[in-house]
Amino acid sequence: KLVESTAMASVSLPEVDYTPQLPVDKINEGALSDAQLEDVILAGNSHKQVLPDGKRRGFFLGAGTGYGKGRTIAAIILDNYNQGRKKAVWISKNDKAHYDSADYWEAVGGDPKVMFEQKSGTVPIAPKEGVLLSKYGTLSNKFDKRKVYLRDDTFWTEKPQNRLQQMAQWLGKDFDGVIVFDESHKMA
Repeated sequence: KLVESTAMASVSLPEVDYTPQLPVDKINEGALSDAQLEDVILAGNSHKQVLPDGKRRGFFLGAGTGYGKGRTIAAIILDNYNQGRKKAVWISKNDKAHYDSADYWEAVGGDPKVMFEQKSGTVPIAPKEGVLLSKYGTLSNKFDKRKVYLRDDTFWTEKPQNRLQQMAQWLGKDFDGVIVFDESHKMA
């Protein structure tokens, strides 16, 4: 049950009927604070709602420095992953911002083998599922080569894609997972 804090709240919390799919042992060990777990529950409650256009409702986490957004983000992604949404993207401002992402992911119970980085250059995204770590700067980079091999050993020789197009292709038109814009104020 959520406990509403009135000290900083300007609006009441929504009615929530949601149980996250996270490892109970990690919760019992204190991998997440009560406030972080509350945000995972609120995000899950939001994500379970499907909008009239068929897309899932989003969630905005506006916590300040020192709150533990990294662990909260990892737990939100893991909750969705454990519900069958096996592709997620975690975009941040730079490599330093992702320095601890794998540790946060593992701390909340995520398998570190499913997390991988999208680098600049010409390497296509190979894993069929997982948690893709990327940076805002990487998304503006273009492929350098005109011949890019895809997963099924076919290739195309049309104009090069940029990394954002590559990510969209990897996610697919039926994508139903989480995309995190960490440090979104640095997105420009």
